[in-house]
Amino acid sequence: AGKSHFMAMLYLLLNGNTQARSMPELAEVVERHGAWSEGRRFLLIPYYLMDAQSVEECLLGGYVDHVRKLHPDRPPAGLYRSDSMIENARGLRQSFGDEAFFRTLNQAGSGSGVGSGGWGALGAVWDASRFDAACQAAPTDPEHLQLVGDLAATVLTTARHTAEFVSLGEGLSIMSRHAKSLGYDAIILFL
Repeated sequence: AGKSHFMAMLYLLLNGNTQARSMPELAEVVERHGAWSEGRRFLLIPYYLMDAQSVEECLLGGYVDHVRKLHPDRPPAGLYRSDSMIENARGLRQSFGDEAFFRTLNQAGSGSGVGSGGWGALGAVWDASRFDAACQAAPTDPEHLQLVGDLAATVLTTARHTAEFVSLGEGLSIMSRHAKSLGYDAIILFL
């Protein structure tokens, strides 16, 4: 039915591909719909649902993997259920001591310097008081979400493969806020 070709062309058009935008067959569509996309930055994420264990694993895990490739120096989204991660992190902190634990945790997003990454005040260095406050915060609190993402990127790197993801609705909300912090105007999921 041409769904794959449609998605491939849409992907090219939204990426501003000049060859696709100059095709005579698409001139009317580009003219009619090109204005709303002009100057906008889209995060285009291709997905393959064939081997996914769940929709959450596919969509949310795919987002984590895709953004990590595009922005390896930026903090990841906190898309994981956090209770067991927080518990494990507390245990690691006790085992390794504050100095070693926070040195590792603060490597999240360190490609452009600790405390950077577009998170504003949330990009601050992790220390004992900030960590404890983020652990106690509500799961949807921005500090808590950043802690979960930073833990997954540094201290608990196997979380992508072992941790449970938040619900799909909550995850899509977190994804949109995270993409906005990366400078995108919209996320488009190609399923």
